[in-house]
Amino acid sequence: MPTPITVAAFVSLFVCLIPTTIGGLLSAIGVAGMDRALRANVITKSGKAVETAGDIDVLLLDKTGTITIGNRKATRFYPAPGVNEQDFIQACVLSSLADDTPEGKSILELAGEQVVKNASITGAQLIKFTAETRTSGVILADKTDIRKGAQDAILRIAQQAGNTFPG
Repeated sequence: MPTPITVAAFVSLFVCLIPTTIGGLLSAIGVAGMDRALRANVITKSGKAVETAGDIDVLLLDKTGTITIGNRKATRFYPAPGVNEQDFIQACVLSSLADDTPEGKSILELAGEQVVKNASITGAQLIKFTAETRTSGVILADKTDIRKGAQDAILRIAQQAGNTFPG
């Protein structure tokens, strides 16, 4: 004949097993949360990140290197057909002098210290890179405007100046 289990035994069992059950379930909950996040194309590094994400109402991402490691680096100059390579490098240097982004710094580094020192900017107006304009460059004393930046921003500048933009 089976022994009856008293209410006190049930309560004792409940009190003893709940902490260990919760501890065992936390890792399973973390894995399930990571899987759910991955299905939404979000990669998490830890269960703590998933737990924190549950409390988030708004998420703002900054792609300037605050969250990621901004280690993009120029490795070679590729002038378009018919463009003199030295003239192209000089234009790259001039358009990067006021660009403090990793890209701008790496262009100057790739060009070399001597090329940068020889860049003639007397009487020129340097145009600092900003997130709003998405361009940087220089307007030389003879009013030559040399810019680099996002394609749509350069397209707009070229069209405003009355120039055509290649396909």
